[in-house]
Amino acid sequence: MGILKIRIVLGLLLLAAPFLLASAAHKQAAETQLELALQSLESAEVLGSIVSYTIPGRDPVTATHGFVDIEQLVSMDKTRLFQIGSQTKMFTAAALLLLQNEGKLSLDDLVADYVSGVARPAELTIRQLLSHAGGIGDSITFFDPPAGRRPDFDVSFENHLFLGRVAGEEFAPGSDWNYNNLGFVVLGQVIESASGQSLDAYTRKNILEPLRMTETFLGNLESYPENRMARGYFIQDGETVDTTMPNLTWASSAGDMVSSLNDMNIWALMLLDEKNPLGLSLADFAADPIDVSDFGGLSRYGLGMMERRVAGQKM
Repeated sequence: MGILKIRIVLGLLLLAAPFLLASAAHKQAAETQLELALQSLESAEVLGSIVSYTIPGRDPVTATHGFVDIEQLVSMDKTRLFQIGSQTKMFTAAALLLLQNEGKLSLDDLVADYVSGVARPAELTIRQLLSHAGGIGDSITFFDPPAGRRPDFDVSFENHLFLGRVAGEEFAPGSDWNYNNLGFVVLGQVIESASGQSLDAYTRKNILEPLRMTETFLGNLESYPENRMARGYFIQDGETVDTTMPNLTWASSAGDMVSSLNDMNIWALMLLDEKNPLGLSLADFAADPIDVSDFGGLSRYGLGMMERRVAGQKM
């Protein structure tokens, strides 16, 4: 069979390349260029991909390539839903920023004011978890392949706290930086405590509905059209494992959301629109960023959002 193409890619680009701004006549040429770029991903074992180039005030330029599953019977199309993984963290951050604007919490509050059982109760703040500077042990390291295995059963918050203690604290809060998923699982609990609502109820009412993001769902907390999912895979112990529909309670508010390219375009453009219904902007997420240039090609990390430099562009 040759190279096994196993990954599904959802791409959103927020750049201002002149060749896309010229005129509608260039749209087809731009789509062709994007399609050629997506074809090149085959050598990186990408099964199917979709990318959208979004400019405020203009229709997005979109291209697709490949297939939605490993059987390669259905071609990728613009209507597919994807597990958006750690892009979930932006929505967790948005909920906390909104709660701060409502006066229900401060990002500089202690986590222990809202959630019990988390390490360093006298020191750890919400802001430190949002920026991955909390230093608590990360439970999700036990689920990351190739060493770990994704569970197909419910993982409770208490399970996470226990595994975080097993993993062990990494550093004192605020003294260093390391990407930490458990921190965002904890933040989901902070949202529930401060709002008095479930995570899904608060997120839907205060973020998804105002933005009219009708194709975005909180994974295991909500029902969504599974037949529209683009599927994803990884290989473990020589076995191809479908990771699309299993229980993602282990990812929780760190990574358990499902969305479409159209909805993620809505989200991306919201960040650039000062008049958006949330009253949030890109600057809110980029506030007081931490220099993380020593950590694998990143540049800076703000609140649930990272910055990279790609081909000279800030992304």
